[in-house]
Formats: sequence, C-alpha cells, structure tokens
Amino acid sequence: MTIALSLSLRMRPITAQDNAAIAAVIRRVSAEFGLTADKGYTVSDPNLDNLFQLYNQPNSAYWVIEYDGEVVGSGGIAPLQEGEADVCELQKMYFLPILRGKGLARQLALQALDFARQKGFRAAIWKPPAR
Repeated sequence: MTIALSLSLRMRPITAQDNAAIAAVIRRVSAEFGLTADKGYTVSDPNLDNLFQLYNQPNSAYWVIEYDGEVVGSGGIAPLQEGEADVCELQKMYFLPILRGKGLARQLALQALDFARQKGFRAAIWKPPAR
C-alpha cells in the first residue's frame, strides 16, 4: 500500500531500484551518530545493499519515504530471527534530518505493526541502537 503523506512526502513499499538510495541513507545516518561497522551496527550487515531482496520474503515488509522524489528515510519489519514464530521485529529505521520530528517514524512503525497484525504476529520488538 502506498500512502500519500503530503504533496512532497510519500511512503511506499520498497522496490529493487531503491537499494542504493536506502543503503546511502543508512550509511549517512549511521556516520552521523557514530554507528560504525566495527561496533556491529547495520552498516556491517552484508545485506545492506540488497534490502529489497531481504524484505521481499513472506511475513516481511520494508517501506521508503520520499521527499520530492528522493529517498530520505526507511524502515521495515520481519520475523524475529532465532525467536518465537509469532514475534516480529521493527528493523532498519533510518531517517535523514529533513524527516525528523515530524512523526514519520511513528507513522511508519504503525504501518509496520498493522502489517504484522495482518500476518498473525502476536508481538513486535524494536531494538534501537545503543549510543
């Protein structure tokens, strides 16, 4: 489902063409907050450049937020690895400064939780990076 957030903001499901732009956003935000690969953060994830393929799986979803046609944020949800089958995890939520403080992370999280409910998950977790 694509949601029009305003005239210049749009949240939509990820496509394969988004991989490079999303990876660039995640790397930029990670550098801003000192979330480095040597500390085990997302920038060390070997799937970072292939998020469409990672989330194009049953019971997983990933959305991007565009501002004037440019990817400026994203986030997803997937089953919790090595966890109970009916528990999922909010994952890889990264937003450039232009999006922060506007409630878009909340809106994306609610979209993800609605998706999880529709897929039959009973619980969701989110592990924000420790700084």
